[in-house]
Amino acid sequence: MARLIGVIGIVLVALFFLFILKRVISFIFRRRKSTAPFHEDLADVAEDIAGAGKVAATLATAAAYFAAPAGLLAVAAAIGLAPKPLIVVLLPVLVAFAAGAIVLSTLAKLYAKSVRRNRGLKKNDA
Repeated sequence: MARLIGVIGIVLVALFFLFILKRVISFIFRRRKSTAPFHEDLADVAEDIAGAGKVAATLATAAAYFAAPAGLLAVAAAIGLAPKPLIVVLLPVLVAFAAGAIVLSTLAKLYAKSVRRNRGLKKNDA
């Protein structure tokens, strides 16, 4: 059962990262056609990536909680005698990615707000 939960967790996290990759690629290649200002597009993409990262990290945490070895198996996994599920190994990386994405999203929002303020525009006027 733990193996199934781990696999489902990895598949769900992979789907969220495919969404993130699609969003970044569409931002890069659609930028020339976009009518919105750069700072607004950047803030929107950063917010989407941060949201997807938070959901992926939350799902990975839940999957790792149920898939992590327990009892004597946890001791064996800690000293390297038993394998750890992949979702347990990936969890710190996913949490770090989500935290970094949140920081970048906040910076992009602050940048967009600063540009709007300097231009004397309101959010909907951009």
